[in-house]
Amino acid sequence: LSDRYVVAISGDGEAFGNWDETKVVPMNYAGNMVWEKDVVFGKDTNAAGYKYVILDPTTKKVVEWETGDNRYMVSA
Repeated sequence: LSDRYVVAISGDGEAFGNWDETKVVPMNYAGNMVWEKDVVFGKDTNAAGYKYVILDPTTKKVVEWETGDNRYMVSA
């Protein structure tokens, strides 16, 4: 991934921006090709579908969506 871009998340619910490209959730680069982000689900949400996207942080535009089926996260 170019230093120009960041990995972000888009998906179900407010925590993931409701699939709205203007509300994607940028992740933090932890080094060694690892990206991470703490996500807080609403009290009535126990699972959410999502995809990773590539975001240009300068323009705030999504430049690429992850292909394939949605991923799913379940809250603990």
